[in-house]
Amino acid sequence: MSHLFNRIHNKFIEWVSAPLLTFLVRKDMAVLAGRILTIHIERLQRGARANGNEPINVFFLPKLGHTEDVFASIGGDKRFSIFGINQILIKAVYWAFLPIEYDDNNYRSDLPEIERQKRALRAIWLRILPPVIKKYRPDIILTGNYSYAAEQELWTAFEHYGVPVLALHKECLKSAGLESFYEDIYRHRKVPFRGTKICVYNEVEKRIQVAAGVAPPDKIVITGVPRLDRVHRLRAQAADGRLGRTTRQKQVLFFSFKTKTGLPIIGRKGRVRYEYLAPKLDGLNWGSFVGECHWAVVELARRYPELKVVIKAKNDSQAFETLFEVFGKDFVLPVNLEIATGGDPLKLIAGSDVVCGFNSTALFESLAMKKPVVVPRFSEGANEKLAPYVLDLENAVEYAFSSDELIDKLRDIALRTRNNMDDTTLDEATQRILDRWMGNPHGHAGERVKKVIIDLVEDNRRQAARRACVIPPRVA
Repeated sequence: MSHLFNRIHNKFIEWVSAPLLTFLVRKDMAVLAGRILTIHIERLQRGARANGNEPINVFFLPKLGHTEDVFASIGGDKRFSIFGINQILIKAVYWAFLPIEYDDNNYRSDLPEIERQKRALRAIWLRILPPVIKKYRPDIILTGNYSYAAEQELWTAFEHYGVPVLALHKECLKSAGLESFYEDIYRHRKVPFRGTKICVYNEVEKRIQVAAGVAPPDKIVITGVPRLDRVHRLRAQAADGRLGRTTRQKQVLFFSFKTKTGLPIIGRKGRVRYEYLAPKLDGLNWGSFVGECHWAVVELARRYPELKVVIKAKNDSQAFETLFEVFGKDFVLPVNLEIATGGDPLKLIAGSDVVCGFNSTALFESLAMKKPVVVPRFSEGANEKLAPYVLDLENAVEYAFSSDELIDKLRDIALRTRNNMDDTTLDEATQRILDRWMGNPHGHAGERVKKVIIDLVEDNRRQAARRACVIPPRVA
């Protein structure tokens, strides 16, 4: 019932509240807009007083990945109350002022009219926020990326009212080939961070942001991936081999990927999905490699009916397009092959005996779950020209250098993998890879983020108390 209620609620916001909010801010009715926003703020966790201190009121904008990071860091800790603000409402205010083309990858502008509109957007937020702040008294605001376009002027307004903004920057998985590409995007297409501090997953992302002038080094903290903490916990729970397993069959899990996975792209809003890049970049793709890997997994299922094979795809239009392009509309699945597009991928990983994928965060989750991982390295996947765009997992995984070898390795590893683990300790190679890319080899990233939040809030409260105690000068 709660799932159905959430869907109805979200549709109401999309079809009624968001258009109303856009109308109100266009009519300069900021006070009423603030009241509309206030009634849609949802309490997701209720905190409690501890040691005489009021709970820390944390605001965030729910988004896939970011929500998991937030709750992995402070969920269940009663020192924190957590409030969610639907992103559609924030975008509704944004779209009242700026064209949709000024998106996450194109916010920087030198056009006087656009800059005037940004100032007007900031001014309306300064007038919208007082009822929100008065009712909920937010101590800190969390966002999932330092550069979300619709939030830039909002963060400036919150900072104006003395509420710190912390970015838990979640887009941090960048190969060597993408470093200079994203440094250029950050420097020329985005604006420097408007908030207080940024948490990133790894040294690579911090290096890019510092080089691009996003923020000075002391404002960027490497904390690791908080949501990976759960995987470390699940590894211990999966020791008996039952977690996530729905069949006695040995299970092979393959994470679907697209022709542009991990390659330079600039996503856009509006008329085009992706911006045209220079020919040397625009022409890069994994080509036939995508189809060869998918069909190898299908052949695995056909040859070995004793195995259960699962293809996991993201639940979005681009993922469905990839599957359709590879298999066609009349493809008939082998009875032991399943295509999964929803559900919890961690449970799928926990229930599998071997995992296969390419340039995917899921591979790191699988390694953290102590699952054998096979990475295909043939066709375009072995092309030296594309090598800088391949995430290097070193010797923490096994590699297959042909489609036939991929089939054989997946079968052999699945059949020899034991269903239980006597020792859940990760080997040094796996820990090194998880530390390099995820910043989380042991499951303590959430605690590091929590400390950043507490330190920022306590410092801000101390400063507010000092300001309140300042005695005004005597008037002569």
